[in-house]
Amino acid sequence: MNSFEAVLVLLTLASSLVALILSIRSHYRVSRLVEIIGVLETRVRNQGGMIKPRKRYIAFSIVCDKPVTREQLEDSFTKLYAEYFGKVLLHKASPQFIFFMEDKQVGVLRVSHLYKDHVLAVLGILKQVNNSKCIAIPLKTCGSLKKCRKILEKY
Repeated sequence: MNSFEAVLVLLTLASSLVALILSIRSHYRVSRLVEIIGVLETRVRNQGGMIKPRKRYIAFSIVCDKPVTREQLEDSFTKLYAEYFGKVLLHKASPQFIFFMEDKQVGVLRVSHLYKDHVLAVLGILKQVNNSKCIAIPLKTCGSLKKCRKILEKY
């Protein structure tokens, strides 16, 4: 190996080392930003203090070719939510089907107020439950379960 090849090898090693250092620094910065965004996402500030995330109740109706059960609807909803927003946000939002009347095909879904819009979006794109075509129609978003039950009584 002549001196020219040795210089090229040294330059290649030096540039690789510089690239490694820069990628480690950028990875640290990006991971720090992701951590800060995650902290800000879960906190709700009110005059410098923390507020407990509030719950929202979403009254909805579902129109399908065939009647669906609560378990089928819950399974389809959970899979679709995880597909669009990921399992981490699914866990943070923790959407729960409080009750579902299979005779009327209406129900109530409980979710954190921070992720209410995500749940409404998933209800809007829900097109199939257990191999039957469906449309989910959000009727009303309420702050209490009692109000949602009154809305479903009228429906």
